[in-house]
Order: sequence, then structure tokens, then C-alpha cells
Amino acid sequence: MRRLPGFLEIGVDADEKIGPVIDIVPSIHTAGSELANYSHFFGGGGSTFQFLDLAGSEFQKSPTTHPIRTCDPKVLWLMLCNGGAQLRAERNGLTWLQENMVRTTDLFFQCMLVEVVKIQVLVEWSRCFHPDGPSCLPAMSEIPIFLEHIDGILQLTGVDSTCGIILEQCDVSQNCDDRLNFCRFLDHLAVELQPWLSDILIAVLATGPSMFKNGDVFSGLVQRLATFVSQDAALGGSLCPKVPFQCQHILMNLNELVDKFPTGFPESPVVGFGGGFGAELLQEASFE
Repeated sequence: MRRLPGFLEIGVDADEKIGPVIDIVPSIHTAGSELANYSHFFGGGGSTFQFLDLAGSEFQKSPTTHPIRTCDPKVLWLMLCNGGAQLRAERNGLTWLQENMVRTTDLFFQCMLVEVVKIQVLVEWSRCFHPDGPSCLPAMSEIPIFLEHIDGILQLTGVDSTCGIILEQCDVSQNCDDRLNFCRFLDHLAVELQPWLSDILIAVLATGPSMFKNGDVFSGLVQRLATFVSQDAALGGSLCPKVPFQCQHILMNLNELVDKFPTGFPESPVVGFGGGFGAELLQEASFE
């Protein structure tokens, strides 16, 4: 039992900061980011054996329980596929977004994609279609090829439902589980996402926070995005209660990629089921 506290701090580095539980890469984890506890229990010295491959996909998708977004595998993959976190400062807020609409639309599409499709599928896409280049996510122009890739996966597994490639955490709409509806949604984004984004950026740059209730840019954009993705030509059907919750993650993904929080600060976040349930328990005088 003496070793238990150290084992629980496998993801804590020399600077006492917590990171994702990933296999050690000695060329990267140096000085303040050295993972001494990991090396103690699993060995160091540049071992190339990937211990976490033995843990299974569910563990790998949720490597930590703390609320740091950038320790989420899908957010890490999103940043990696866009040049790394250091490029955020070069994308200078709303003005940069408006002046680079094609790139902006690609970034926003990718921010949506990582919240819908399993990370394993997106990694496989990169390795299949861009094996010799840096890791990447599909661009808007690659939506038809990406859909062909999805069809290939479904044919290989002998199923017609996309539920196997959709993140279980999301379950935003059952329409995503239907292959035809999923394709319709992405086809809708291919045509309508850039005009929608352009209109939003023009309005925000022209009027600022005053265009939203109480000047809350983030909450206002969450509602607008939720309405956009719930159109009949997109996900279809009535607005699912989970859609605003997921939309806030999409907007925060863009904030991870672009400097100066272009989608605003989340002053009133949409609480998911787990967070809401926990908050209710905290209000109880006692509970078992």
C-alpha cells in the first residue's frame, strides 16, 4: 500500500502538474514535464512498448477524471492535427477568422467532427488518407471521401448503422445512428456551414456582445449553433436537450485553436446529466 499514492500520481509531472495518462516519450517529457512516477512503475529509458494499448479503448478515451479539456484525447487530437497548441497565438481572434473563411470553416467542421465521431475512426482516417504527412482531420473539401471511408467501415463490419462510429458520450440525436441521416448531416454542413459562419462573424464583429442577451456571447452562440444543427436538413427533428450541451464543447474547441476566445467565455455553462446530478446531491443535507 505504500506505493499506492505514487501509482495514483502517474500522470503528475515534476512540476506537480497533471497531464493525460499517456505512454512516456522521453524526448518530449523532460525537465519540468518529466513523468517520474510513470518511469518508476513502468520503467523509463526510452522504452517503445505502449502499455496503454493493453488498457482497451474505453480507458484510452477517458484517460483522466479531472475537468481539464486539453487532456481529453479528442481535443488533443484536434490540436495535434492543426499544428499543435503553440499555433493558437498565431490565429488572432475574430479578425483572423473572418479573413481566413476557408480555413475557419475547416477548423469549425473539425471542432464538430471530434465531438461526434470516435477518435479511433478519425485516427484511422488520417493514417489511411495521409500516411506520409502530419496527422490531420478531414477538411470540408474531403467530406465526400470521409463519407466513403465511413461506408467502407460499415461494410467491413457488416452493419448499416453508424452507431458503432459515433461517440457514446454524445448520443445527441438518434438520427446520427442512421447512415443516411449521418450522411445528410455532413452534406448539409458541406453546403451551409461556411455561409452560416460568415453571417455570424459579420454580425459579431459589427455589433459585438450587444447582439446577445445580457451580452453573453458564448451562450448566444450555443443557442444559434444548436438551432443550426437541428434544422430538418441537418440532424432533423426537434431540438434534443443534449444538443446545447454538445454545442458548447464545439465552441470551446474553437477557443482552443484560436486566440482571444472568439466564441466568448462560458459564463453560464450548460450542465450535463452527470454534473447536474452531482450538483443536486451537493444540495442535500445528507445522502447515502
